[in-house]
Amino acid sequence: MRTIKFRAYDTISKSMLSWEELTCKANNLKLSQLVNRKNGNLKWLEFTGHKDNTKWEQLTKDEQDKWIEDGNTKENWNGKEIYEGDICQLYLQKFTGKFEVIWHNSKWLYKEVGKNDNYFNFSFDSKVIGSVYENPELLKGKK
Repeated sequence: MRTIKFRAYDTISKSMLSWEELTCKANNLKLSQLVNRKNGNLKWLEFTGHKDNTKWEQLTKDEQDKWIEDGNTKENWNGKEIYEGDICQLYLQKFTGKFEVIWHNSKWLYKEVGKNDNYFNFSFDSKVIGSVYENPELLKGKK
């Protein structure tokens, strides 16, 4: 069974809040207060239950430090978690491309950036390269 969790993008501070931050009174508020905010500044993004193929050595020093600070070890690293709204680089047999992670027809899919009808299941090698909120420049060419 997959873990149900979220992260949220704060459109005011332009920052992503992790699940851990959301459940530890982010911005000095309880999670229930965050969920009930009326100003609509949080964009909620669900965890897909999948991880990408990023190797430990491919992480930045800051990413490695955060992983260790969160009580993990290098040995239990097994990829970045993939969330709704992430942009992934897929490595397919004949080409590579950028894909947005979406919920479509009751399942998680990769939707090719710039194409309205090119979807792929979560069965391909991928690497998270950004998100639609933090890296909108990666969506160039999107219709």
